[in-house]
Amino acid sequence: MKRVITISRNVVINNKLLEVHQKGSNGTPIVIVTGLGCSFDDWYDITEELSKANRVILFHRPGQGLSEFRDENRTTEATVEELKELLQQLDIQEPIVLVGHSYGGLCVQHFAKVYPELLRGLVLVDSTSVDFAILDTLQLPVLDEDNTDETWIEKYQLYSSMTTDALREIINPTLTEKQKQFPAEIQQRLLEFQVNPTLYKAMSSEIIHWKRCYPL
Repeated sequence: MKRVITISRNVVINNKLLEVHQKGSNGTPIVIVTGLGCSFDDWYDITEELSKANRVILFHRPGQGLSEFRDENRTTEATVEELKELLQQLDIQEPIVLVGHSYGGLCVQHFAKVYPELLRGLVLVDSTSVDFAILDTLQLPVLDEDNTDETWIEKYQLYSSMTTDALREIINPTLTEKQKQFPAEIQQRLLEFQVNPTLYKAMSSEIIHWKRCYPL
């Protein structure tokens, strides 16, 4: 069986380090943009398969994983420009297939509108809709009870003020049955990903600012 080669590196964009993984070296470039609070290691098994015939690029937005975050407004526009710069630094000149999950789906739809010439294809996985803000105009008592943006922002801002040890006590990070089949180092990174206070600061900012991303 052909062994998939993974290259991990940090790329400097806007004076910040972004954590980047590249799997495979040939074929169509496939770039995956993760959802809110999601690690690119969640995609481990999928990217192992994709990278056998494609060049797969994954990156953590500022605040995720080892990517630096500096009290900035996290918008889809910011992600679009970071991705554009990342493609240049990786010397990817051919059109890419862009995959977006959840909030990442909103980001890639924004990218498609701004840079359609850079795309070969677009894949949305449980994507946030560009019409999602319409939900705010609906009367949804059950959903609004404990799932409003304000509730999540307050929660994540609290988490962002805690230490890693305190977060580990509160969150008690766990793995899914599928993730327990991943290599040990991937499992450990997934667990550590969840107890990074900076992650919650970035998530809070993405939620605060995502409504200004509508309409694209």
